[in-house]
Amino acid sequence: MVSGSGLRASPIRRAAALGLVIVLLLGLAVVVSRVVRAVADQDGPRLVVPDSTTGQSMASDGDYATFIIGDVCLTEAGTATITGVEPLRSVNGAELTDFVVFPWSQLGSRPAGDVERLRQLAQFDGVETVTEICEPSTPVESQLAVEIHDPGTAQGGVFADGLRVSYSLGDHDGEVELHYQVGLCPLTDTSCDIGQLASEEG
Repeated sequence: MVSGSGLRASPIRRAAALGLVIVLLLGLAVVVSRVVRAVADQDGPRLVVPDSTTGQSMASDGDYATFIIGDVCLTEAGTATITGVEPLRSVNGAELTDFVVFPWSQLGSRPAGDVERLRQLAQFDGVETVTEICEPSTPVESQLAVEIHDPGTAQGGVFADGLRVSYSLGDHDGEVELHYQVGLCPLTDTSCDIGQLASEEG
């Protein structure tokens, strides 16, 4: 027969149990704090680059080409610094060797087939930071341009199948992945285009 006194916890056991509860509550508080911080980061300012499943290609006898990817802006007030742009998938050794954020109003006219290096084009004089807020009723002035390079390690053109834009904003880093495609084809190969390169490597 078990007496009623046998069911009571001793002071030591009660203290140990209380200590365990405190540890668990503290652990839960840390987890909740981290979750709240993560949600806050996700809900804070973010870099936006409208995605597209289209792309651009250029035929050239050079090994560099510059393309305008499109609008770039922030969901809220802040300053984002773009730290890199790279291909999601590189075909034939395609390299993205430079990028810049520049104002659309600065573009003016650009000669067709211009394949100079990005930094040699006055129209693309710009920065790596983004401060413009996305406004649905207002055209975005800030534009992202990238430079693609053909290292000459393969026959035919080079192709970046999708882009990853990395950035830092405040105390956190982020990425935007785009389906947008850019390609550079030999001037003598009139049949070379993004669709051909994609099908060959797909």
